[in-house]
Amino acid sequence: MLTSPSGHDTVLADDAVALVASWIEHARAGETRSERATARTLHRLIDDTDGLVFTMGFVDRVARPDSTDAAAHQLAGLVRSQPLPAFLSVFDRLLLRAGAVLAPRRPDLVVPLALRRMRQLVGHLVADAEPAALAEHLAARRSHGFAQNVNLLGEAVLGEREADRRLQATAELVDQPHVDYVSIKV
Repeated sequence: MLTSPSGHDTVLADDAVALVASWIEHARAGETRSERATARTLHRLIDDTDGLVFTMGFVDRVARPDSTDAAAHQLAGLVRSQPLPAFLSVFDRLLLRAGAVLAPRRPDLVVPLALRRMRQLVGHLVADAEPAALAEHLAARRSHGFAQNVNLLGEAVLGEREADRRLQATAELVDQPHVDYVSIKV
């Protein structure tokens, strides 16, 4: 049976909402123009289902391979097979389409440019997984009072050897002194 909240519960809820609103207002007052633009891009990315799928596919299929030839073919296939995300500007979508056509012919040129542009767009959401760079990143976040929930990107595991490598990488993340949680997708 549902009951309506008492007057005390309503006042408590209203106070909580007012407190959170004041925190948001305070946080926004200190934002720079660049931070506001980054937040808008992040909101567009999160609100765009195609954007999330595309971005994760880009990380898995284009950013992970060591071979620029393999990354180039993956970029071409990704752009052909996925709707391009709405969070990208018209210019970025045009660059992706052109890059997908040129990548198999000039992987040495296109792949580094595509990786650089994607880092510009979502790099603040992704930390370098190399141990020294990651430790520095996590320590900086910890010094600002943030707890660390780390998700090792690249969910596509292709074979036993890669599964073993990911298990080892996950164990190394758990051993990082500034990591509170490690998220694992099964």
